[in-house]
Amino acid sequence: MKHKNKDFVLLKTAFNTFSNKRNYDKEPIVIKDYSYFFGVSLEYFSVIIGATIMFYILCLVMDEKIEIWILFVPLIVPFVFVFYDYYAHAIRDNYRLYFTNNSINYMLNGKLKRKININEVPNYLLKPFWKNRLDTEVAIFILVIVVFIVNLWLIYATKPFPKEIYYFIVLWLASKLFANIVFKASLYLWLNKTLSGFRIFPILIIAEPIIDPKSGTGIWLSKQKYYFIYFYNEQIYDEVREYFLQNLGFDIDKTKKLITF
Repeated sequence: MKHKNKDFVLLKTAFNTFSNKRNYDKEPIVIKDYSYFFGVSLEYFSVIIGATIMFYILCLVMDEKIEIWILFVPLIVPFVFVFYDYYAHAIRDNYRLYFTNNSINYMLNGKLKRKININEVPNYLLKPFWKNRLDTEVAIFILVIVVFIVNLWLIYATKPFPKEIYYFIVLWLASKLFANIVFKASLYLWLNKTLSGFRIFPILIIAEPIIDPKSGTGIWLSKQKYYFIYFYNEQIYDEVREYFLQNLGFDIDKTKKLITF
C-alpha cells in the first residue's frame, strides 16, 4: 500500500511539473531590445575612450603641454554619439524581443525582422566580453597577435628597442578594456538606477550576425542587429534562463565565456 502511495505522489509531482510549464506561445516573454544600441555604441565608445585614456597617460608621462580643449573634445564626441544612438534606437525606434515556444523573434516597430529557431541556438551560445564568437574572425585576430609578438621577440633578440613599446601595447589593451567596462556599467546604472546584478558578460549570442547578401560579409553596423540578447537587468536574465531551461534543457549560467577584442 505504501509503495502505491509513493508511486501516486511521484506521478502527481511529475504531472504538476508538466502542467506548470509556461506556454510561451500564449504568454511570451516580451522585453525591450537594447542590443542594437548596445552593440554600435560599445564598439566606438571603447575604441575612442580607450585611445583617449592612453593619450592622457602618455601626455602625463612625457610631461607634454597641450591645449585644454584637446583634453575635453575626445571625451565629448563619443558621448554625443552615444546619446544620439540611445534616442534613435531606444526611444524613437521600438525594438522588442519575443520569446515563444519554438522561436526567438526580433521585432522593430511591430514588424518581424528576424525569427530564430531555438533548436539552432545551442550551436552559437556564447557569452563574450566583446561581441565575437570563437570563429574565423577571432582565430585570425589571435594569429595576428601571436605573429606580432613573435616578430617583436625576434627584433628584440637582434636589436634591442625601447621598453616603452611594451608599455604602449599593454596600456592600449588595458585602456580599451577599462572603457568597455565603464560603458557597460554606465548603461546598466542608467537603465536600472543601481549596479546590483551588473554583469561583465551581459550579452548572449544566439545566432550568426546578419550577412550582407551583396558582399557576403557582415556589415559593421547591420551585423550588430538581431543575433544576441542584452541582459539589462537581473529579472530579464532569470526569465530568459528559465526559458532556455524549459525549452532546451540548457542552463545559460554554464555558457562558456570568451574575452575577445
